[in-house]
Amino acid sequence: ENTTEINLNNYTSYDKLSGTIPPEIGLLTNLTRLDLKGNHVSGDIPPEICHLTDLTFLDLSWNQMTDIPPEIGNLTSLEELDLNNGILGPHTGMAIPREIGLLTNLRVLGLAYNELGCYEYDFTKGWRNDNCIGHCDDTDECSAEIPPEIGNLINLEKLFLMDNHFSGEIPSTIGNLVNLRALGLRTNDLSGSIPPEIGNLNKVHVMSMHYNQLTGPIPSTIGNMQNLGVWHPEYYNPNFDTDFWPA
Repeated sequence: ENTTEINLNNYTSYDKLSGTIPPEIGLLTNLTRLDLKGNHVSGDIPPEICHLTDLTFLDLSWNQMTDIPPEIGNLTSLEELDLNNGILGPHTGMAIPREIGLLTNLRVLGLAYNELGCYEYDFTKGWRNDNCIGHCDDTDECSAEIPPEIGNLINLEKLFLMDNHFSGEIPSTIGNLVNLRALGLRTNDLSGSIPPEIGNLNKVHVMSMHYNQLTGPIPSTIGNMQNLGVWHPEYYNPNFDTDFWPA
């Protein structure tokens, strides 16, 4: 219980860990960093993780987890949460728990390249593919939306939600993220119009919304985003892919 850091990052190694995260992880109450990136860890993130209230860095990306528990909202010291390419699916309902909005110290939230939603829109052929493949319930509901509570994360600098098959609209609360520098929403099934509150994000250097089903005009408030496309060594470099890949 005196352990403060576990680094089992095998992203560049062929020697991968497998199995699940044991519930006993919750006994390491002094842990501040947990890095399991790039392994073959599967199963649910155990709810006992809620006991790691000193955790500031959690990286479970590039694994094969199946669920994000609501108990993750107890990790209020978290500054970086990376689950990119780490969650299998498909999921229905609120695949991102509303409790994510309690993590108000987060600076980086990576949830890209997962299967948090159900429908995938093929922009070249104009049809929707049911990614649930029989997982939908009897009411045929099959959707996963971005929770409005994401707007509580006012210290966020990077928010990556790309390629998740999210449906529904972009929540207007996204305009609360006034410290955001990078926003990725591309390759989902988002509909409706771009909320005018997007103009509050005047620190954003790079933003992607393509490959969705957005309709209506581009809001005039987007003119307030005067840092869009401005070079920054951490958030945007036009010499590389402008549709940034999260680290």
